[in-house]
Amino acid sequence: MHSEPKVLSAEDVAHYQENGFVLVKGFVAPEIVAEIKAQTEELHERLVGFKGDGL
Repeated sequence: MHSEPKVLSAEDVAHYQENGFVLVKGFVAPEIVAEIKAQTEELHERLVGFKGDGL
């Protein structure tokens, strides 16, 4: 199912030019966001106690 393409507003473009990013809600499916969040949290937990060699 395809939806009509979205176009950034002038306000979105200005925000991007000022801040270097623009938030586009719904751009990434919620399931993918949840998977990325879970993997990021798992990685964080693994690294919290990591005592590297100063790198």
